[in-house]
Amino acid sequence: MSVTVKQESGSGLVPAGTWQVDPAHSSIEFQVKHMMIATVKGRFTEFAGTLEAGEDGTLRADGTVKSASIDTHDETRNEHLRSADFFDAATYPELSFVTTEIAPTGGSGLRVAGELTIKGTTKPIELTGTVQGTGLDPWGNERVALELRGDRPARVRAHLEPGARDGRRARQRPRQDRAGAVGFQACRAAGVGVTFRRRSGATGTTPGRRESERA
Repeated sequence: MSVTVKQESGSGLVPAGTWQVDPAHSSIEFQVKHMMIATVKGRFTEFAGTLEAGEDGTLRADGTVKSASIDTHDETRNEHLRSADFFDAATYPELSFVTTEIAPTGGSGLRVAGELTIKGTTKPIELTGTVQGTGLDPWGNERVALELRGDRPARVRAHLEPGARDGRRARQRPRQDRAGAVGFQACRAAGVGVTFRRRSGATGTTPGRRESERA
């Protein structure tokens, strides 16, 4: 369930209506440290989402990502990330995000709080965002572009052994739980450039056709 928050009066950052993600002009990318030395960069190539802007200025958004679409420019690593050691794409084919709060921070800035679900586990995250602008393309689609970023990686906490106290030896999480934590880390150190579209003057949920579909 989304919780919406009213924008500052008169801010008008996003025109009222329902907007659908345009995957041809959007990206979901991440980077994560490997062995605390190298930085591995990657992306997800299949995703969908909706942004709703109310007449009263409220904003809410939700989206899904196909976990099997992960791409880190190395197929061996990609297959490992899709396996049960990490995202377990066969069992959990989608990651999901839903906003709990969207608030303006001045100018075109936004603070976006929400809940990210990976492998059936939901955790809160917070992103900073910027509305890049709105416009009308040659095919009659209205567009609004946003950039979102999350720079604070999740911490992987170890479970204490039964009866152990703080300061005593701890054991690592089982592999399946540890994988979930790694997944949260990757997605929270993320950059999202997303373009939403709709037919000019539309207020429903049907998006305009993409340029490739008009060719």
